[in-house]
Formats: sequence, structure tokens, C-alpha cells
Amino acid sequence: QIITCCLLQMNEKKLKCILIDYLMDTYPTALLIGVEVPFISMKRRVDVLLITQEKQLIAFEIKSDQDTLRRLNDQITDYKKTFDKLFIVTSDKYKDICQSIPKTIGCLYCNDNNIKVIREASIVKRLSKHNLSFFLQRKDFQKIGYTQDAPILELRKKLVNSRSIQSLHSLAIISILDRYSERYALFKRYKEHKTTLQDLDYLTKPFDLLL
Repeated sequence: QIITCCLLQMNEKKLKCILIDYLMDTYPTALLIGVEVPFISMKRRVDVLLITQEKQLIAFEIKSDQDTLRRLNDQITDYKKTFDKLFIVTSDKYKDICQSIPKTIGCLYCNDNNIKVIREASIVKRLSKHNLSFFLQRKDFQKIGYTQDAPILELRKKLVNSRSIQSLHSLAIISILDRYSERYALFKRYKEHKTTLQDLDYLTKPFDLLL
């Protein structure tokens, strides 16, 4: 499936706009599309995060014409421990990236004003409970009955030792949706027909949710 777009220069922000429109068309029932969502305790930020209706966590790492691949291997390692699927999204400069990354990673390519699937991503079979636990904040621990005054690292360790991967995956999704769903709803409400750089502000910048 192809989404049309118009670009003068392919930078990361413009590629994000195109990707978001593609995802909204491809996953019309998605629970969330988030931008620059932190994971692993702020060590990383996922460029674009999708939570599907089926509760899959899908990460999209953008490598635009203005980016380098210097950190890609380390990024892939962390992504594969945290998300159900990973896609690398590229434009002309890295159009052949699929040949140099693991075959389990999907590839999306934007060229001639289109995004198209070069390779589908495979589902990651072994996620890290530790990585998933970092999506939870203190208020999330309180909601599931953990003491309020314990150090957060102690709470995280207790959670990892007492819960299954499936349980932590569910708790991570609940936490992410709790923080970003209202933001995504406002984005959908006020965005243009095609996502613009200004529309990205709803997903990336602090603002009064009551406006």
C-alpha cells in the first residue's frame, strides 16, 4: 500500500509526517501513534511508536538523508529487546539498508513521494522483562498495589522477578496509553488532511491538554 506525499528535501521531520499518514491509513484501528517516546529509562527514544488494536508494540526507527548509521547496531539491539516488531524507515541515502541489517527487521522506503514496504518485520520472540519494566512510572506501580515510598529501582526489580513477560508487556502498554492517548486523540482531531510539521507539535511538544 502506497501513501503519496510531497517533499522538497527528505529530513527526519518530514519523513515522520509521511510515515504517520502511512500508519494511520494502514492501521486505521491503531490504539496509538507516538513520536519520540522514551524507553529504557530515557536511554533511547523511539522515533515513531505504534500500538495496534491487537496490542502489538511496533517501533519505527527513521534514517533520513541527513542521518548517519553510526548508532544503528546498538539501537537495533535495544529495540529488539523492547518491541514486538521493528522497522527501519529510509529514503534515498540508505535505500539499500535491508541488505545489511538482520532479516527479522522490516524496511520501509520513501521515494518519489511514496512509502512502500521493502520487507515485512518478524515478531520478536524474546523480549526483555527489564526493558519492558522501564515503561512503568511510579504512579503505575501504585496502581498495581506496590508501596509508594519504596525506591523505584527496588519496585522495578520486584516487578521483573514476580511477573511474566506477558504481564509486563500488558502493563507497559497500559502505561504508554495512559500517558499518550489523549495527545494522540487531539492530534487526530486537529491535524490537516496530510500531517504537517505543525501537526507534529501535538505529538512532540508539551501543551495544555485542556485546550
